[in-house]
Amino acid sequence: METNQHLEQKLKSVNLQLSLKVVVIGFIALILLIPKMMILELIRERENTAESVKHEVTEKWSNPQTVRGPMLTIPYIERTSDGKETREQLRECHFLPKTLKVKGELIPQKLNRSIYQTVVYESSLEIGGQFETPDFEKLKINPADVLWEKANLSLAISDLRGINEMAALSWNGNSFPFSPGMDNPLLGTTGISLPMSNAGENSFPGSFQIRLKLKGSEGLQFAPLGETTEVFLQSSWNDPGFQGNFLPAERSVDANGFTAGWKVLN
Repeated sequence: METNQHLEQKLKSVNLQLSLKVVVIGFIALILLIPKMMILELIRERENTAESVKHEVTEKWSNPQTVRGPMLTIPYIERTSDGKETREQLRECHFLPKTLKVKGELIPQKLNRSIYQTVVYESSLEIGGQFETPDFEKLKINPADVLWEKANLSLAISDLRGINEMAALSWNGNSFPFSPGMDNPLLGTTGISLPMSNAGENSFPGSFQIRLKLKGSEGLQFAPLGETTEVFLQSSWNDPGFQGNFLPAERSVDANGFTAGWKVLN
């Protein structure tokens, strides 16, 4: 009997010691969670502040840029008749370049605010290519109904604040200045345009070139609107991220920067 009582007392003592150790370990774990939660909260606060600073800087500099175009728009008169009277309605034809080539250089800059850093860029772009002669007969449009004097050329740019210099169009060797704003919802809501009132069938095929100084942040994208679109970019930035629906056909990334080239067919 004494032996059994002694064993029971010993087991109770061991269980009590184990319970005490578990309680102590749990208490220590709870105490250690406090600085961990404080560190996590500090990290979360810094991340939110960094994102807020980044948004503020890009809003004042320029947002990510997307360039679409150029697109040639030529109005025409559509005539319909019910046998008694003829109705006229103004319509538009939109033409894309046969070839579209973009060559550009991106110059990154690091802007600092307090302990936070935001990377933005300036770019120098050359956009060139060729428009073929519009085939109105294929579109079943009477050439006499074409309003060449109301033709215009549009280039969509997502954030016009990024334009550093007034852009100009070189068309078959003749220079024409762009104006801000455009009326072409097919391309986008913001951009630049110019009237092509001097255009006519004798102006085609039309070789064009646009020089564009453009600021932006985070990204620079191009829409492959040409029948054949080629883009070549180079930069001293050595950590690029290639996004979009098409990866570069050729690229090189090293400590001195990167070069990348795309070729997209229609």
